[in-house]
Amino acid sequence: MADFLDELIGIKKEFDALTSDFVDETNAMTGEVSAAPVWTPGDYKVLPKGNAAMCPRCKNEEASCDMCLQICPVGAIEFDDDGAIEIKSNCRKCGLCVAACPTDALVSSMYGPKMLYDNICKAAEANEMVYITCTRALGHVPEQGEIVVPCVGVIAPEVWYAVLSEYANIAIFLPRGICDKCKTTTGEDAYTESISIGEAWSGETVDLVEREKDLILEVDHQAERKNFVNDSMKSLGMTAAKINPITAKLAQAAEKISAHSKQIAELQKSLDRMCGANSTTERKRTLVNSRQLMLVALANHPETADAIVLDMPVIGATCNGCGVCADACPTSAIDIIEGKAQVLSTHCVACGFCYDVCSQNAVDFEEIDGKRLILDDPEAQKKIEQEEKAQKDREMAREKSKEYGKKALEFLEKQADIEEEEQAAKAKSKA
Repeated sequence: MADFLDELIGIKKEFDALTSDFVDETNAMTGEVSAAPVWTPGDYKVLPKGNAAMCPRCKNEEASCDMCLQICPVGAIEFDDDGAIEIKSNCRKCGLCVAACPTDALVSSMYGPKMLYDNICKAAEANEMVYITCTRALGHVPEQGEIVVPCVGVIAPEVWYAVLSEYANIAIFLPRGICDKCKTTTGEDAYTESISIGEAWSGETVDLVEREKDLILEVDHQAERKNFVNDSMKSLGMTAAKINPITAKLAQAAEKISAHSKQIAELQKSLDRMCGANSTTERKRTLVNSRQLMLVALANHPETADAIVLDMPVIGATCNGCGVCADACPTSAIDIIEGKAQVLSTHCVACGFCYDVCSQNAVDFEEIDGKRLILDDPEAQKKIEQEEKAQKDREMAREKSKEYGKKALEFLEKQADIEEEEQAAKAKSKA
C-alpha cells in the first residue's frame, strides 16, 4: 500500500513540475512573468495591537505591571492620557510584548499563542524535524520544515510547554552571532527564559542548530502519504475513513489540530460550569490564550504537574472583603466569598494588579504547583468516557468490517478456484 501511494505521489509531483514548466513557457511567449516566491522579511512581521480593557496599566497608571515596557527593545510602547496603549512608529514588530503580556492586552494577528501552536504542530506532523528561526537567521524562503518568526522570543513559555508535551522533533535554528548583532536586544534573553521554562515543565528539550548544513529538511513520508490520500479523497467528495481502515488511521492524525481546538472549547465550558461568572462583579471570567494552551496540555499530560511552578497571589488575614481587587482583576479571577477575597488559580495570570490596589496589604505571592490547575469536572469526565466508549465501538466496527471483508475475499477466492476446477474438468472431458 505504501509503495503504491509513493508511486502516485511521484506521478503527481512530475505532473506538477510539467504544469509549472508549461506555465513558465506560456508566460515567456506572452511576456508575463511567473510570481516565484520571494524572500521578504517584512512578510513575517506585524504591528501588535493594544486592548486597553485587559491592561492594568491602562486602568491605573500606578499599576506595577510593566512586562511589555521591560521587554520592548526600542521603547515603542506608551500609555496615553486616555488610558489607551499606543504603539509608536519605531516598533520593530518583533512580537516580544505579545508573548510577555500576561493579560492579552497586546495581541498579534500572526503570532498569537494558538496560531503559533497550530503552525508548529502542523509542521511537526509532516516533517522529520521542525526548525523555528527568525528572519535574520534564515534569509531565504522557508522550506516545509522551517518556521519563521520575527524573533524566537515571540513564543511564550506556555506555547513551548504545550508543543514539547506533544512532539520531540522541535529545534531552533540560530547561527552563532545572529543574536549578538540583532537590534532586538531583549530577544535572546526572552527566548532563552521561555524555552527553559517550557523544557522544565514538559521534561523535554529543544535542540539548537547553528549551521545550516546540519538541518534535516526531510518530509515525513507517512505524513506525505496521509496528506495525499486526504487531498485525493476530498477531491472526490469522500473522506479517508470511508475507504479502508489503513487510510482511516492516517486521517486521524490530520484531525489532531481540529481536535485540539475542540478541546479548548470544552475546557472553557468546564471552567464556566465550575467557576461561572465572577460572583462579585457578575463579569464573565477571561481565560487568556496562553493559559488555555497550558491547561489543555496539563489535562493531556497530568504527569507534568509536579514540574510546573507558578507565582500566584494569596489573600492574607487582613483582607476585609472590600472587593476592590475583584473589580480591578482583568480576568475576573477573584471572588469575595464570606467576606474575604479568593483567587481562582486557573484564571489568575499573576499580573499583580490585586496587590497594587489592596489598601489592607492583604495580598502576597507564593509558589503553587501545577496540580492546582488540573480540572476536576464530572461532566467533562463523563463526556470523555462516552467518547472513549464511542471510539472503542468504532474500532470494533472496523474490526468486524475487516473480518467480513476477509471472509468475503476468501469466499470469492474459493469460488474462483471452484470455477477454475470446473472449467479444467470440462476441458478435459472434451479432450
